[in-house]
Amino acid sequence: MKSIFLTLSVAAFFNCLFCNASFAQNYSLWPKRPPEIERARALVQNQQFDDAVELLQTYVKAEGVVGREARKITASVNTRKYLSRLHPAASIYTVRAGDTLTRIVNTTHCPSEVIMLLNGIVDPSALKAGQKLVVVKADLRVEVYPAQQEICVWDEDVLVASYDIESSTLPLNGKSIQTKVSAREGYINGEALPLRSTHFLGSDRVLKLDGGGAICGSHILPGAVIKLAPPDMNELALLVSVGAQVFIYDSAPDGA
Repeated sequence: MKSIFLTLSVAAFFNCLFCNASFAQNYSLWPKRPPEIERARALVQNQQFDDAVELLQTYVKAEGVVGREARKITASVNTRKYLSRLHPAASIYTVRAGDTLTRIVNTTHCPSEVIMLLNGIVDPSALKAGQKLVVVKADLRVEVYPAQQEICVWDEDVLVASYDIESSTLPLNGKSIQTKVSAREGYINGEALPLRSTHFLGSDRVLKLDGGGAICGSHILPGAVIKLAPPDMNELALLVSVGAQVFIYDSAPDGA
């Protein structure tokens, strides 16, 4: 089977990930900046990723610039882990005779583009009986802080991802909202794609919210939306599945 991915060692994978990361910024003017932030950045540079994440656990829910930097460093490690075969909830599915990508999605509850990403699949019609596929049943929650211009993705108490909000037109009227992802959509040149399209992985993703509103990137829907940078939006859509809980806070909760 053809593959769109090169086989890389885990060390090489993360080395490529962080070689261009902007961890060398000057934060000398930060008030009361904890030494753990600098130590975590050094650990990341030395590819001691788990140690860096563990060191920052005290700060990932902190407010202000310290919390923001702790979340960015932690997310830089965990997001790539959760979008790889190293995902902590990854399992193996054995393709059966007569299986299609749609049937595998319905059986495993792993989105089609995630299956393709994790297994380097170019042509889903070429699946063969007995083939081993890495699949992930995602169960992540999304927390949105428009006032802080930040979206966080959590796996229980584990911070998975953190994204900057570019803009938000979602009216909160002084109240926080609990909703869920009601649909995942993909667009190419403004045209909607079928969810099972082989081109979905390269589309501009949209997450629709139950009760109205959406989280968007390049393709902006009419109405109330939360807009992310397009690469961030497409990454978020790989992490979050239909039914994921979404909490939109009017202001930062205590301790967040």
